[in-house]
Amino acid sequence: MKQTKVFLLTAFITLAAFGTVIYSSCKKDPCKGVLCQNGGACSGGSCSCPAGYTGAHCENSTITYQNNSYTDLNITLNGTAYVITAKSSVDFTGPAGSVLQATNVHTAGGFGEVITWSDFTDHFPINGDYLTEPFDVSAAYFFLRITNVSPYVINSLQVNYSNSYFTHEYPYLPNDGLTYDIGYYFLEGNTDVYAESGVYNWDWFPTSAGANTLFSVVAH
Repeated sequence: MKQTKVFLLTAFITLAAFGTVIYSSCKKDPCKGVLCQNGGACSGGSCSCPAGYTGAHCENSTITYQNNSYTDLNITLNGTAYVITAKSSVDFTGPAGSVLQATNVHTAGGFGEVITWSDFTDHFPINGDYLTEPFDVSAAYFFLRITNVSPYVINSLQVNYSNSYFTHEYPYLPNDGLTYDIGYYFLEGNTDVYAESGVYNWDWFPTSAGANTLFSVVAH
């Protein structure tokens, strides 16, 4: 009888140990089959990416487009249109080494000159670098902003009256004390800004502006 008990106990211990071995051998490696690119390393089933790379497998890098103008910027990237607001930047991500084609890049001011940039091609960085593309307006232009605190409504605006870049536009600028972004204009040695209300007029001379400078005036 004692021998039978010893045999059953031994069999139970052996079975328990065998079950432990089976359980341990079936435990799955969470990083098995996880391929981390561009120097990334797998930990706990997820890729830890080096600086400059993002994505589930560290496959993406980033290009930053920086709008340094005073208006929104329209840009088409690989056939899709985007708007980058004034004085801001937007990050775009894509597979490292892939192409990003920029077309139809221009400012979006309501009046004045539309500033355009030539089409160009960027590649998403492949060496962990960060790429920033700034959009700057040349010193040939100034940006006009008007605040009307007078008793009159401004409804006529002439810029560069004596120059070849003369413009005559008809904005509606109420006497509400708010500041209105007008647009970009060529800056010359004798540039003048002439606003009218029909019964009153104002004249400003932005000769000290330039290099994408803001020329902000107040109509009293």
